[in-house]
Amino acid sequence: MGTVLIQDSQRLVSRDYWPIDSSEDVDVLESMASLNALVGFRGQLSNSRVDVHIDSRVLKSALDSDDCNNSAIYDVVKDIFRDSRDFNFSIETFYVPSSHNPTDEPSRDLSDLDCMLTPRRGCT
Repeated sequence: MGTVLIQDSQRLVSRDYWPIDSSEDVDVLESMASLNALVGFRGQLSNSRVDVHIDSRVLKSALDSDDCNNSAIYDVVKDIFRDSRDFNFSIETFYVPSSHNPTDEPSRDLSDLDCMLTPRRGCT
């Protein structure tokens, strides 16, 4: 999963990974990823409007204060709104199909950030 922050024509990219053994619903994971992105970039988001492009209709509905029956997503959304209040930014949500979502770009390409050391010698 990835996050792209575009501000003043500058592009900041962050990457993260789903937990390998996660049994969470994908919408819960998407919600947590959005929270992590907002927390990670909160210094740049202060006193601004944030356009959040998401490919989860469930998360968009929850962020738009529509109905959300999933308590795990609801808890994450409460954290998002708390950070929004604490760091003084507003959130505008946009549904974007995954194939057109700019925030998915970092997870579609490999980079040096995707490498890790292993005890084995050689490349795999």
